[in-house]
Amino acid sequence: LDGRWDKHDTKDAANVADLISQGKCQYYDHPSMPLRDLRALLALKRRLKKEEHGYRVRIRNNLLAQYFPELDQYFGDSSDSLAIVRWCLNPSFIAGLEYEDFCRLVAPGKRNTPKELRLQAIWKKAVSSIGCAVGEGVEFEAKLMVEGLREIRGNIKATEANIHEICLQFPE
Repeated sequence: LDGRWDKHDTKDAANVADLISQGKCQYYDHPSMPLRDLRALLALKRRLKKEEHGYRVRIRNNLLAQYFPELDQYFGDSSDSLAIVRWCLNPSFIAGLEYEDFCRLVAPGKRNTPKELRLQAIWKKAVSSIGCAVGEGVEFEAKLMVEGLREIRGNIKATEANIHEICLQFPE
């Protein structure tokens, strides 16, 4: 109160009382174990979502922008987008494939009409792509990025399942 920085200030009690009267205090909180677990899992999920976003941004900004920029407009959360990055990041490789071989590689199984049109457009644009040449190191990086993204997404799903189980313990 008098501007001194003395560790043994006799006016500490007055400072504490003043801060409490202003509502500037924190109360000790020790919630039940399920609530602490829930808070920890929610914090983990937030961190995992940030990592997922980081992977997606690195794939788009580092790999697609440099090696297959035409794919960016079709890139989404679908599994075939990641399969293209994983197996066919090199547009000249796609251009050398027959359309059916390309589809079997990146989207095996049944395909609906929108997916079919999207894959056709990607296959056609690969022929005239302006992307840089893709080397073995880039292919390895693409593989690691896609596998890392898939692993993170699996971890997010497992975390959400744990959150759901813990939430069932609460009567609310």
